[in-house]
Amino acid sequence: MRTTFFLLLIAAFAWKCSSPQGHELLWSNGKPTAIAVSKDIYGDAPVDSIESTFSVRVLNSSNDQNMLGDWSMADGRIVFTPVISFSRGYSYELLRKSKSLLVFTVPPDELATTPELTGFYPSADTLPENLLKVYLRFSEPMSIGRSLQYATLVRNNKDTLHGTFLDLQPELWNPDRTCLTLWLDPGRIKQGLIPNEVLGELLKKGDSYTVTVSAGWMSKKGKKSTKSFTKTFYAGSRDDKKPDIKAWRISQPRAETKDTLRIDFGESLDFLLIESAVSISDSSGNEVPGEIFIKHNEKTLLFVPKNNWPPGIHSINADAQLEDLSGNNLSRPFDRNLLKDAPPDQRLKFTRSIEIR
Repeated sequence: MRTTFFLLLIAAFAWKCSSPQGHELLWSNGKPTAIAVSKDIYGDAPVDSIESTFSVRVLNSSNDQNMLGDWSMADGRIVFTPVISFSRGYSYELLRKSKSLLVFTVPPDELATTPELTGFYPSADTLPENLLKVYLRFSEPMSIGRSLQYATLVRNNKDTLHGTFLDLQPELWNPDRTCLTLWLDPGRIKQGLIPNEVLGELLKKGDSYTVTVSAGWMSKKGKKSTKSFTKTFYAGSRDDKKPDIKAWRISQPRAETKDTLRIDFGESLDFLLIESAVSISDSSGNEVPGEIFIKHNEKTLLFVPKNNWPPGIHSINADAQLEDLSGNNLSRPFDRNLLKDAPPDQRLKFTRSIEIR
């Protein structure tokens, strides 16, 4: 009798070890890459019907779409591997058809640094009424997919404007997820389009606007921001003219020195594009190594060379896609009549030359 009892106990233990219970987050290189759910939660399901039967979505999200990913069966458990890894600090829901089976939360990294919004661009206090986009820069890599839950625009301290920023999925983050681009609806900006004709322009000259980025936005590691950020600006005149490299004022560094080269654009240009679209080359066409600083509300570029300036002709190069705050670039204005206006300049680069001596 005692022998039979121990055999049953061993068998039960072996069955428990071979059939994991509950659910388990699966990790790879520190990332929560999948969720495995045992039969005691999902019941029963043929392997060939898993994908059509089950779904996973972000809990309490304004977007109720199911997450994209792969479904499989392993050791009696269904496994869901999302295309984009689960985010730390967020909760998710597993559904069978429309019935909720499980809510699970990815734990935050307790050692993570609290994220802060460290920069808002454009930085000027008066911006064109046909402003095209803004940038939010953070101190830490951020979670993705929920930006419009935290960013709002209020006119004249009383009217919250809805549908201001485009709900783009995926969102427009830089590779390390520390800078987000938020586009204002181009349909409201371009004259002659139906949204512009029916709803009018988003910004109106003379009105004040406040962008608020509320606290609680989670970093990639699941740490919530604790401070809200506000930026107030006034809407100025509409800008429909393309930038003109010929109008830039360029300083004259001295040869055999590390004098700073200064470029005054005469207007605020796109913060991120300045960094990537402007370069300096020597008389042989080689790019001059150095560091770029953007000043005076994105109206001025300072270039500090790594080495002394050699004498000779140098070129200031700007890619054609360099834009102002209204999306007008060096080759064409943003809001143009395709039937009447002259075709855009097809040059890929625009150049100014200076002699260093």
